[in-house]
Amino acid sequence: MPGHLKKENNSNSLTLLAVDTATSTCSVALADQNGTIAELNYSGKQTHAKHLATMVDRLLEQAAVTLDRVAAFAVDAGPGTFTGLRIGMAAVKGLAAATRKPAVGVSSLDALANQVTHVSGQICCLLDARRGEVYAARYAVSDGEVTKLTSEAVVAPQLAVAPIDGPCFYIGSGAMVYRDIIADQAGKNARFAEGDENHIRAASIARLALRKLAAGDPGRTVELVPNYIRRSDAEYNKMR
Repeated sequence: MPGHLKKENNSNSLTLLAVDTATSTCSVALADQNGTIAELNYSGKQTHAKHLATMVDRLLEQAAVTLDRVAAFAVDAGPGTFTGLRIGMAAVKGLAAATRKPAVGVSSLDALANQVTHVSGQICCLLDARRGEVYAARYAVSDGEVTKLTSEAVVAPQLAVAPIDGPCFYIGSGAMVYRDIIADQAGKNARFAEGDENHIRAASIARLALRKLAAGDPGRTVELVPNYIRRSDAEYNKMR
């Protein structure tokens, strides 16, 4: 199966397995307090349901880790595609229930912002929400620390850019799709993430999840729900 496995250390103290299926890419990672142990990323046209389980098995096998050594789980809780979020959520809930381990959800936009802590100043995270809209939130980065400045919303890209004053770094699938619109509106103040920087990484989900657990989040599976932000297409059609 296509994909890329990245091993970053040989820690024997496995803490967490993270899953991201919120967008067209799929990512799984193993991490502990020392950092990312291994990560596997996939980008293709197949639904994530067809390859997620295989990716998890392959990740564990190549990292030489058994499932009973996983202390907790994490999942991208959205916003993102409705089908993708449901696939990842069901998988992580199933693993957590089977092993009786905690599981926590992490915002996809928070994950994106924490992937570019080398950037200084404002960051606008945008995910393509289709129908000419984006899921958006704005952040500030100073000395590698990320602060969330706005709540998450689904808006037209022009409205996401309008309140931003001064230089801003745009990242995510929404920034890729609407780059021309953003550049036209923001002018020289717009900087853009390039290539794979725009894809959510499970390693980022894992880092934020570990912080939540360390801060006292109990990781109750029953409280783990997707953050859709807006109604599904089916719900919109019923309202017509």
